[in-house]
Amino acid sequence: GAPLFGIVTTPENFLKTQMQLDNVQSKREELMESKSQQSISQTNQTLQKEYPTKQPSGRFTNSFHCAKTLASTHGATVLYTGHAINTIREAAFVGTHFFCYER
Repeated sequence: GAPLFGIVTTPENFLKTQMQLDNVQSKREELMESKSQQSISQTNQTLQKEYPTKQPSGRFTNSFHCAKTLASTHGATVLYTGHAINTIREAAFVGTHFFCYER
């Protein structure tokens, strides 16, 4: 079962991670721009207050846009980056779940 789970979860986890990294990068760029205008602590306080209401400012708008952009830039196989380690992780989870709950 784990290799089949890996086929589905690898692209899902990869896209989630890419979108998180993209959002962090855009926030870092915002911080660097505002660094010259105010202290870092003031910037962090401002960012923490504004973050829940601000729209993501990264280059990806949603998961499908992220997948389309990455696949067109790097090829469709980029979505399966980390498939081996993801499959191992899924096997450990499924094995543990089966051992604990399906006896």
